Amino acid sequence: KKDKKDKKREKKQAKEAAAKTSICVAPAPVRNLEVPSMVDQERYALQKERDYLFQQAEIEEGLGVHKGGLPHTQGKDFTELELKPDHAMRPLWVCPDRNVFLETTSELYLKALEFVVAIAEPVNRATYIHQYKISEYSLFAAVTVGLETSAITSTLHKFSKVKVPLILSLIHI
Repeated sequence: KKDKKDKKREKKQAKEAAAKTSICVAPAPVRNLEVPSMVDQERYALQKERDYLFQQAEIEEGLGVHKGGLPHTQGKDFTELELKPDHAMRPLWVCPDRNVFLETTSELYLKALEFVVAIAEPVNRATYIHQYKISEYSLFAAVTVGLETSAITSTLHKFSKVKVPLILSLIHI
């Protein structure tokens, strides 16, 4: 009986000791909120204006505006896109929702890949078709590397199997 009482007492003492030595996490200090500078305010205004232009272009092209200002990719039917006469020689499908699909079997694959990686973010890189997404951030990154907006749009036209949609012709960074 003493052994059982001793074990119970030891367990109780161990629990009390653990409760006393438990780690208490202090709340994180509150940061001072800074007032945005004039440059940040101007950048925000430009971003809002660019978003508005993209939404207007989507409405004009019949895409409608969806959650986040961009149409959903799944379930979209782009069969109405007009193919160029020499589409078999071109590696890119440029869609109105800013998705770019790159065919890896094309002879121009490596040149197109180098270009697309510079202007878009990878979404899916399957064996035969790669999917990329052109976003404002990826375009800003392309400009910082030295690409000009006119070069971006002309190269998109050069590699695209279809006519580049109006929404991508509005690229002004």
